[in-house]
Amino acid sequence: MSRIPQYDWDKMGQGYTYGSYEFTTLPGCSQVVVSHGVFIYEEYRGKGMSKGAAIERIHSAEEHGYDAMVCTVDMNNEPQLKTLAKTGWVKACEFKSRKTGHRVGIFTMVLTE
Repeated sequence: MSRIPQYDWDKMGQGYTYGSYEFTTLPGCSQVVVSHGVFIYEEYRGKGMSKGAAIERIHSAEEHGYDAMVCTVDMNNEPQLKTLAKTGWVKACEFKSRKTGHRVGIFTMVLTE
């Protein structure tokens, strides 16, 4: 398992950080990356930054040579679900977490044709 360092989003080089994410390769399948730890700092939420941040995350995975991405999302997180839909992620499945009782979706994105 390989871990790519956490990235901070810097809105168009303005010198302030508005969010972060991490990549970890899927064990046994090094061309697939798990995108996790994604968040936008609270003071920047609701300002239209999540779509651009999601696109930047996809480009970063492509630049690192990955063929596909996977992420999980709490199905009550409407803003994140909207962002995933706008940027081409596909829900692979949904389940109820034994730990939290919440519905969780597993989403995928193919980066190659």
